[in-house]
Amino acid sequence: MKMVKKILLGIVTAAAVLSLAGCGLRKKGGNESMIKVPLGSSKATVDETNESTTDVSRGFKTLQTKHTDAICKITNTINGTSCDGVMGYIFDYKEETDKSVSFTIAGLRIKTDSDGKHFASAYVETYKNVDPETLETGSGFMKLNGTKANPISASYDYGWGSADGNFGKILARPADVEATLAANKALGRENEIDTWVELVANLGDGTEGRNGTAGTYTVNFYYNDPGRTKGTGNNKLTYDHSEYKLAYATVTTTNTAFTTELPQTEQGFYATVYGGQTLTGKWEFSAIKKEAEEIEE
Repeated sequence: MKMVKKILLGIVTAAAVLSLAGCGLRKKGGNESMIKVPLGSSKATVDETNESTTDVSRGFKTLQTKHTDAICKITNTINGTSCDGVMGYIFDYKEETDKSVSFTIAGLRIKTDSDGKHFASAYVETYKNVDPETLETGSGFMKLNGTKANPISASYDYGWGSADGNFGKILARPADVEATLAANKALGRENEIDTWVELVANLGDGTEGRNGTAGTYTVNFYYNDPGRTKGTGNNKLTYDHSEYKLAYATVTTTNTAFTTELPQTEQGFYATVYGGQTLTGKWEFSAIKKEAEEIEE
């Protein structure tokens, strides 16, 4: 994997905690220490305390080279009795000709319910033509013309529960998360919960299991590694959508070229730390599709 290129962080008001209105996308600036990526690695970590009790801090790093899609394993470590923040997979980041930016985030968080049980919730949202000067401040993104850049929600197609306030939708029942926490504790990984987020770019022809409508992305969430294995010829991958699947969503794009050939876009790691909380976790990309050469496991 090539070295990380972008470091993008920001501070936003507490109103953005539930609105999901940003990710501190910016070419320069911000706290470069929030997300740590070793040189040449496809892994990253976060262990960040937000000293502010009124603001949230957030940011992401994207990989230097562009890719089609991948699997991202996200490991959350539960530090407190509430919700520490959000970890996610950001993809399809691009700079538009008018100097605005567009991107999609698959965000995930672990929460504690009133009975002390933990559950996971997630969202998949696209932001288009955002003014980069508005990404680090305020409770929402703005367009270049000064109007609000509202998110475009994905189609939540399968396996989703009820809404989790304004955040997104319930991804896993408390019993599922509690069972995973207990299993990891037995392995010496106390308070850790793993979720796999798989991005699939669809051409609509069934090639390599890309069965969705041409020009769309499918975002799958799993509680165990879904697996992609090398096929034969032209480094093709096969997809194993196993019984581990929790839910999936569909993202519709407006890139017409995507309907005839697989896209290559900037992708990477996303994090938000809520006020007064410590967010601890790690990401690991695997089965990365379409770069100079594919990543060997």
